[in-house]
Formats: sequence, structure tokens, C-alpha cells
Amino acid sequence: MARTIFGLVGVVMVLVPERVLETVEQLALENPDDCTARKSSIPAIRAEGALFALTSLIGGKAHAWVLNSIGIGGVLALLSPRQSLDFSTHLMYERPESVEWKDGFITFVRCVGVLYILIAATAFRRRNRDT
Repeated sequence: MARTIFGLVGVVMVLVPERVLETVEQLALENPDDCTARKSSIPAIRAEGALFALTSLIGGKAHAWVLNSIGIGGVLALLSPRQSLDFSTHLMYERPESVEWKDGFITFVRCVGVLYILIAATAFRRRNRDT
């Protein structure tokens, strides 16, 4: 199930990265019109999507590696959501100091972190059970 979901998310990220960025900005930012994404943001979203889609198709160790990485990202998001957002903001935006997150977005980031941990842990248990 996780493979299918990650594969579909990856395909969307590859096909419409501008729309993905715009949607996330509308949901997460107080001032999306005041923020300018770096030129590298769209290729980065597309590359992440390609990674998700390809490893979902391939499966095996490649997909396990992605899920383990997502689990690590989940731990970071859960334990230090502000630092996680600061890091990604510096990568994605030309003037990261101009980015204003909506109230409650930190809580959302923590919840996503928990979801990522659960996905990674479930996949890990399933892999260990199968071997």
C-alpha cells in the first residue's frame, strides 16, 4: 500500500511540480505572494517525485531505503519542527526570512512526522517479518 501511495505522489510531483509547490504554499504560508521560490525548487520537487515513483516501481532495497529516510525525516520533524522548516525554507526560498508560516503549521509538521515514522516502522516490521 505504501508503495502505491508513494508511487502516485511521486508521479504527481514529477508531472506538476509547480502546482505541488503552489498548493503547499497556499496551505502553509501566511504570505505566499511575498515569497519567491528558488529556481532550483521545481527541479528539486520533480527529482524527489522521480525518486518516490522509481523506487516504488523497483521495490526491494531501493524502496526500503526511501522509507527508512522518510522515517528519519519524521523523527526530525517530530522532535524539531521549527528547525526542519528553517532548513527546508533556506533550500526552497530566495529570501527565507520573508516566509511566514500559518498558525498551527508547526503542529501539522509534527503530525506529518508521526505519520512518516509510522509508515517507516510498519514497512520495517513487514520486511523483517517476511525474512
